[in-house]
Order: sequence, then structure tokens, then C-alpha cells
Amino acid sequence: MQRFHQLLWRQTASVMVSKAALEAAATHFALGSPGYSQPDFCSKIYRRTQTKDSGLHRHCEGMSKVGDPEAVDQSTSIDASYKVDEASSDGSGKGPALIPGSKIIDRQQPVSVGVNRGNWAQVGFHMCTSVAGPALLGLPYAMSLLGWPAGAVVLLLGFFVTMYTSYIMASLHQWDGTPHIRYRDLAQSIYGTWRGKAIVWPCQWANLIGSNISIFIQAGLSVKGLDMLSSSTGTARLSLTEWIAIMGGIAMLFTQLPTFHSLRYINGFSMLSTYTFAICSMVISLYQGYKYKDLLEGPDFGKTYQVSSPEPTKLFDILTGIVIISFAFGNTIIPECQATAKQPAENTMYKAIGVLYTLLACTYIPISFIGYWAYGSALLNNGSFLPTFQANVPSVQGTDGGPHPRWLIMWVLAQTLLNAFIGITLYNQPVLEIIETSLIYTKSRDVWNFRNWLLRTCLRCFYVFLCAFVAALFPYFGDILGVIGALGVTPIDFILPCCFHLTVRKPKGWLRWVDIAIIFVYGCVGVLGTVSSIRSIVVDASTYSVFANL
Repeated sequence: MQRFHQLLWRQTASVMVSKAALEAAATHFALGSPGYSQPDFCSKIYRRTQTKDSGLHRHCEGMSKVGDPEAVDQSTSIDASYKVDEASSDGSGKGPALIPGSKIIDRQQPVSVGVNRGNWAQVGFHMCTSVAGPALLGLPYAMSLLGWPAGAVVLLLGFFVTMYTSYIMASLHQWDGTPHIRYRDLAQSIYGTWRGKAIVWPCQWANLIGSNISIFIQAGLSVKGLDMLSSSTGTARLSLTEWIAIMGGIAMLFTQLPTFHSLRYINGFSMLSTYTFAICSMVISLYQGYKYKDLLEGPDFGKTYQVSSPEPTKLFDILTGIVIISFAFGNTIIPECQATAKQPAENTMYKAIGVLYTLLACTYIPISFIGYWAYGSALLNNGSFLPTFQANVPSVQGTDGGPHPRWLIMWVLAQTLLNAFIGITLYNQPVLEIIETSLIYTKSRDVWNFRNWLLRTCLRCFYVFLCAFVAALFPYFGDILGVIGALGVTPIDFILPCCFHLTVRKPKGWLRWVDIAIIFVYGCVGVLGTVSSIRSIVVDASTYSVFANL
């Protein structure tokens, strides 16, 4: 009995156990043990799971009025194996109920997500970190592929459409009365198990894995820039490939954080870091764009605001610019972020989305316009405009031999590097949760025993190694952003939320046509953008070599 008590308490502290499971536990077992009375223990579980309307709450209230619970046969034997009751795992999303002899793990709930614990600010931290990442640095480059009018329209359209679809996703969290804490769970509840998985998994995994790859590239570029600026010769002491390898080794330590919820304060720091490097980047762009205006517009750099791509490739470049902007606003883990929200989860999430889009309005839009104004077509083709701070004005040297303002450039690079590590850790969590739940936690009743810990550590390190290896193999930042935007973000963030909305809510009138228009426009963008981005990678690969030292 004490073993059952310990196991129940451990699981309710780490996962969201279904109400039926808690009611069955309170009803069928005597939970008293040394140091706990049954009412006290039930009250503790009630506070941890916040099931105010559950039978457990009523049961606890009843016991507090009556006093001691009815005597229960203490000799009742409980199966030591605590096997999972598979009979109720019918794909409904509710998971197996706890019955005598069953294990208190709901397979529909991930072990590596702290469920229903975060307030609106903490959920906002998760949301901001999941969006405000390396794509921010690719926005001026995307503007240079589109020009002023088209770039401004696409940028503002992406901002407002993703805000609209984010609110749709938040409103569907419990559309059928059951919380859906992963994107694929929500899709399965609407379209069925197989169709839901087939729709979501390829797109979400393309985004999550691709985002990690792009962040590794950005981290390598940032630390290489720091290396160059701190060197007396002005040249990097290590190649980009070597720096990415080092960043991969450090990221293996960051990715060992156990749960999504455990990142809340780190993600809060990441949000402040995003503000910092965005504001500093705007200051540098304004400084260099104003002070070195004549030099940038001269023959050495040829800065213009015209789309300068050759006619055969202009269409492809325009499509690449559109999908880069789409990726910049993409957040393919909204349900996973909402899973950490305190009840009522919808209201908490609405406030968190407000935090996110306030951040984006203060960073993404200004940095896009200011960065493009400062450098125009002189932006480097690798997609991130941070190296442009250093490379685009090589003849304008300060007395210390570096580009101006050198100290501020180094600060921005350091903030970008720190933000990259946090972003890698965040984007790892949903992928690793799937792998670990499937391969590790189902094989032992103790999820934190030594065997599971060792397998978990090895799997996480191997996954980080693969992402870092691909980043070093193809370090083409802008092209990678384009592919991710077309394959991953466009379906998940633009198309599927509107499809869910049409299926579940069945809106009428103009709102219905808004959903249909978004699906059609971004469906075309996704298909054409995929072709364009893959073509760009092929062209760059023929120009550079694998493991290129950009």
C-alpha cells in the first residue's frame, strides 16, 4: 500500500493524471500511510492537479466532513507490476483510467512536460522563445529579396495572420472537453488517429529539426564573429565547422533539462535577451547606415533598394523571401506551450499570446525595416545580417582595427549566441518527448531509474550531434530558413489552424472566407516556396563546398 501511495504521489507531481484515475484512487484504495491521513493526501493531490470540479474534490470534502474514511481491507493486494490498462486506450485522447492493478501513467500525457503549472507570464516566455529566434536575423535579408512595397505587405500580413491563427489554436485546446497538450493530439481529436498523425508529424518535425539546424548555424556564425573581433589580426582562429562542433558539445549540456516547464525562467531570460540584441542590432544598423551611407552606396557595395536578382532567378528569390518571413513568425508548438498553462488554460494562453505579439511588434517589424534601410541590397547572401555588421564595411576601421561600433557588435553577437543555446533547448523538447515516451518510459515503471536516465542522456546527446553535424555540413542559413518555412511552418501555422477552425467551429460569413483565403494563399506559398528554397540550396552547394567556412 505504501508503494502505491509513493507511486501515485510521484506521478501526480510530474504528469497530469486523468480525473477518472484520481477518483478511482481515492475511492478504491486506502491511501493512509505514516505521516499522511487519507483526507490530507487527497487534498495534496487536489492542489497539485487543480481538479476543482472532479469527483476527487468532492470525495475529499466528504471525508473532511465525516472524518475518518470507511475502513478498507488493508490486506487488499495490489499487483506489484502496476500494468497499464490498455483496454481504455481507444484513441479517444482520455487515456486509461486507473483501476486496481493499473499503472498511474496516462500514455496520452508526456512525461517530459510540466502540465498546468505555468502562469501567463511563464507561458509567454515559452511562446517568445519558440518564435523569437534566429529567423529574426533573416528578416532584413528577406526584405532585400522582395523590395520595400512587397516586403512590407508580406511582413505585416505574416504578423496579423499568425496572431489570428495562434488565437484559434488556443481556443481549440479543450474543444471536446479533453485538454490536448500536443499538436498531434489536437489533430487526432479532430481528424482521427492516423490522419491526424499523417498531417502533423512531417510538418512539425521538419520545423523543429530544421529550427535546431538553423540555430546551430547562427550560433556558429555568432561565435566566429566574436573570434574575429577579439583577434588582433581580425581573422577567426577556428573555422565555422569547428565552432559549430564546439557549440554542439555545449548544447548537449543544456538539452539535459528534464521538462518543458523547467525552462520557464531560462526562457524568460531569453525573452529579455531577444529584446537586447534586437535593440542593439537596430542601433548598429542606424549608426552604420547613416555614417557610412556614401560608402555603402558606392561601387564597392552597390547598395540599392531595388530587387537586384537576375530575371531568371527573381521569382525564386521572391518566393524564398516570402517563406523566410513565414518562418520568422512560425510557432509550431503552441499546444505544447499551452500544456504548461494554469487553468483556465485558454485565458492564460490568450494573455501569453498578447505578450508574444507585443514582443514581435517591438522587434521584428522595426528590425526588418531598419536593417533593410541601412544595408539594402548589400546584405550578405548567407541570410543573417549580423555578419554584415562586420563584412560590409571592411574599409571603415576604428583605431582598434575593427568595424564601428566594435564593442556593441560583440555584445550583440554574445546575446545572439546565448539566445541560440536556449532556443536549441526549447526546440529539442517536443521531439525528444516523442522519442523518450516511445522508447524509454514504457519499458520501466520508474521513469527516473538509472537505466532510463542513461538512455535518455545518450539519446539527447545523439540527437544534438545529428543537428550540429547537418548544420556544419550545409551552413546556408537563409536557404535553410526558406526550406523550414515552406515545409514546416506554412502548413502548421497558417493552413492547419484554419482547417481546424472550419471543421470544429464552422464559422459563417466573412470569417469563413478569411479562413479559406489563408488556406489557399499560403498553400500556394508553401508549394512554390519549397521548390524555390531547395533550388537555392542546390545553387549554393555548387558555389560553396560542404562544411563551408562562411
